[in-house]
Amino acid sequence: MDDSGFAWEQGPWRELIRLALPTALSSLSYSLMTLTDTLFLARVGAAPLAGIALGGTASFVLLSFWFGLFRATKTLVAQARGAGRDSDARAHAGLGILTASAAGAVGILLGHGVAALLPHLAGSAEAGALAADYLRTVSYGAPMVLLTVVLGEVRLGAGDAVTPFRAALAGNALNLVLAWVLIFPLGLGVVGAALATVIANTVETCWLASVQAREGVAFRAVRREHFGRLWRLGLPSGVQVLLELGAYGLLAAMIAPLGAVPLAAHQLVAQLLRLLGLPVIAIAESAAVLVGQGVGAGRWALVRRVASRAFALNGLITLGVAFALWGAGPALAAAATQDTEVRALAARLLGLGALVQLAGGANAVAGAVLRGTGDATVPALLGIATAWLGAPLLMWLLGYRLGWGAMGGWLGMLIENGVCASYLTARIWNGGWRAAGSTRSAPSA
Repeated sequence: MDDSGFAWEQGPWRELIRLALPTALSSLSYSLMTLTDTLFLARVGAAPLAGIALGGTASFVLLSFWFGLFRATKTLVAQARGAGRDSDARAHAGLGILTASAAGAVGILLGHGVAALLPHLAGSAEAGALAADYLRTVSYGAPMVLLTVVLGEVRLGAGDAVTPFRAALAGNALNLVLAWVLIFPLGLGVVGAALATVIANTVETCWLASVQAREGVAFRAVRREHFGRLWRLGLPSGVQVLLELGAYGLLAAMIAPLGAVPLAAHQLVAQLLRLLGLPVIAIAESAAVLVGQGVGAGRWALVRRVASRAFALNGLITLGVAFALWGAGPALAAAATQDTEVRALAARLLGLGALVQLAGGANAVAGAVLRGTGDATVPALLGIATAWLGAPLLMWLLGYRLGWGAMGGWLGMLIENGVCASYLTARIWNGGWRAAGSTRSAPSA
């Protein structure tokens, strides 16, 4: 990097928005496919919707460690680019691809093993059988899912948000068409939804791989130090995502015995909020890229500057989403499902979900900024602790003991996100990240 600094240094707003707009879709492409399947199956009935809730959650949990680990790839590529070490960036890309391929093969085996257990967790035999069918089928796409994730992280780390966006757009458009055909005209139900997702993920992976191949991937340049950096930075995030999604999976498993209606409403609201949260995730991941570039170049003052802009954008978006949910929650629930019981419970959960969205947005931005600096361990430990002491515990206390049902678990999610967001934001501003991760070897400010 030359002495004049980054082109975006005096105007982080524009760069955040430039990266965030395409990242809004590409960062959660797999979730969007699951949302499409969820909305289609909501038209079929409560049992298929409950089946994809349980099977889809299990699929996310099984791959979640790698989702977290590969966040480090984005940070390492961004820091290497910021420091002018393009060869290191290509080596991290190669290591990510090799790791994703091996992990995907293991994911197929784990998916089939866990599928045999799902019928014992569901509230009805039909929902349990459908959940097992969905997981067995969708697990064949595990290698493609992980390759899509790691290639997307490499492109984002290089400041290229357009390629992941285009690939995700193509994959999701294909999934939309295939899911409709396979679920309705062909009558394949949850298996059809899973097949559509596998095929669409394969197309998305091929798109990303073709672009990355033109820029170059240095498989032979991978050294022990690249492996060490990936795991030092990625392991805390990987464990965090695994255990946080494990806690979320436990919450779904705790709701399942209450019946198909509570589980279906929980799945419907969770997927809708994940869609509405796309802009927040995009801002958070874009901030991580800019912070990573700044730290790689030794420009530590950019951390707070980028963070402040990211928090401001996040606040505007999440407040708007919250007001929309409070005003239009019942209408959204009515549009999503024809089941009157599911509709009524989903409308109540959406009201509480608006508050979860506010706290979760701030938590996502703070965590991403810290990951961009290389500070991953402390945020991960806090996230793990609050995830397991939040939703599952309050689901037991309020949902079971006091009879609040799924509402108890969602209140727990609100509390855990609020606690994390408060602490991590303070850590950014008091400079606690300076003693962590890659900044240990950085020059003093």
